[in-house]
Amino acid sequence: MGNVSRQAHRSVSEGGLHKGKTPPIDVIIKFKASVLRKIYNLSFNQAEYQINDRLSFMRFLGLGLGNKVLDSHTLWNFENTLSEAEVMEELNYSVCSIPCWNQRD
Repeated sequence: MGNVSRQAHRSVSEGGLHKGKTPPIDVIIKFKASVLRKIYNLSFNQAEYQINDRLSFMRFLGLGLGNKVLDSHTLWNFENTLSEAEVMEELNYSVCSIPCWNQRD
């Protein structure tokens, strides 16, 4: 899994900060949002809405009420970048194979 994390980090961090644009959202927040999207089987638009609506989702992402929340397009770009780097499928498998997440009440 070490190779996957290096590939993912390199793929995601190549974008950088461009002049005149808002600072990028932390990669960890994007990854956690992708995990939420996968666990709850949400579309990108539904994920954006639920992150804005649920305090539990915001708490999981480490965001407060005043923080900028990622939009559906940002999340789609993040997951697409990981897919192009051929790591998204392995990350999905790793996340979904965690025993406590397979046993939902």
